[in-house]
Amino acid sequence: MSSAADPAHGTRARLAVLAVFAVNAIYFPELFPPANGPNELSRYEAVVAFVDHGTFAIDSTLKKYGDHEDKSVYGGRTYSNKAPGLIFAAIPVYRLLRSFAPQPKDSWSPVFVLLRILTVTLASAVALARLSRCLSREPFRDASGLVTLAVSLGSPFLFYGRSFFSHAWTAALLFLAWDALVSA
Repeated sequence: MSSAADPAHGTRARLAVLAVFAVNAIYFPELFPPANGPNELSRYEAVVAFVDHGTFAIDSTLKKYGDHEDKSVYGGRTYSNKAPGLIFAAIPVYRLLRSFAPQPKDSWSPVFVLLRILTVTLASAVALARLSRCLSREPFRDASGLVTLAVSLGSPFLFYGRSFFSHAWTAALLFLAWDALVSA
């Protein structure tokens, strides 16, 4: 039996790809000083404003974490102009993290890295693992490792899976919902 037809070989290859994705997404995030991208920062500020100040207005967090262009002013208050889905999903995670972590001092606080890992990266990794498992069945079995590699490391999925953007998070949730419907 050739190694390509060996199911254990395919499983090891898929697990290796998933491990490389996870290490890449955790160890090499898009967090390079001197400033976070406005897309991520706007979302972080909205989450902190809601949990720590009870409002979605980011006036106080703008002063603390930095100004950016991804905001809108309404009624004299400033708000994140990002779609709210990821912000809403991150609120309970941030609240949990704040039960043992201090309030972030700056936009590079480890709590923001953990927040991203526990929301975007986790959903992305679970969806990638599920995709890999789905592809391990016929007629895709022989190409499952290669397709998983292409999606995880050869597409924008890696960048978005390691950033606090809603792109990979939304794609992951949509795929997982579709997979749940098809599997039911």
